[in-house]
Amino acid sequence: MADNRHRWYYLGHDRKPVGPLSLEDMLDAWIHGRIDAKTSCALHGADGWTNVGKTPPLDRFAQRIADGKLISYRCKCGNRIIMAASHCGSLARCKNCSTVFLVPDPPGRDEAPASPSTWPRQTEA
Repeated sequence: MADNRHRWYYLGHDRKPVGPLSLEDMLDAWIHGRIDAKTSCALHGADGWTNVGKTPPLDRFAQRIADGKLISYRCKCGNRIIMAASHCGSLARCKNCSTVFLVPDPPGRDEAPASPSTWPRQTEA
């Protein structure tokens, strides 16, 4: 029998299903505002749609996401990593490929990045 634990779907703004997604990708969508607690979601094989904020195991993350206490990072290997925002600025290691990375600040914490026109020019050697 196939493992369906990571086969999540949600209804997009156009009311069309988006997925399949892993649990981490669902949390990433929530953290970045593509979905919210009232968005309809379903696990592959489920009988119907329910709200993200009332669906285990997503429901246990609702308050921490609302409070901005979780961040999402995608490693260069493609692994989606969800961690506490308290780790921002610290070093972490991807469990998939062992890459060490600096945990980024959550979106919106800093000012917008500089536009390419303000970047320092590269000099030719």
